[in-house]
Amino acid sequence: MKRLWIGVGFLIVMLAVAIFLTVLFDSIHTPLSEDLRQASRLAMAEDWEKATALTQQARADWKKYREFIAAVADHEPLEKMEYLLDQLDVYADLRRTVDFSAVCVELAAMADAMLESQSLTWWNFL
Repeated sequence: MKRLWIGVGFLIVMLAVAIFLTVLFDSIHTPLSEDLRQASRLAMAEDWEKATALTQQARADWKKYREFIAAVADHEPLEKMEYLLDQLDVYADLRRTVDFSAVCVELAAMADAMLESQSLTWWNFL
């Protein structure tokens, strides 16, 4: 009987950690995605000052949580996102509107995908 309650305790702890990670990932990735989508729209409107400011803010937020995310998530999308964030600087310097906007949207989609992959959903249990 003792082992049963230890097992139940472990399951409760794992559920609590999953809920905590879902909430934390949402608070990290949702603003990141929104900022990058907004930066894409601003670049298409040729407002480079605001677009680059948003991408710099997104990069700062990303670096702030990067170690935590790396501890609990797959590293391949993390490395791809860092690569794309570095590309944004080049496209902004060259004022390559279409490339900059496309990379922003791709980064936003990757942030959304990372959020979904770490969310507490029934299909993530399968």
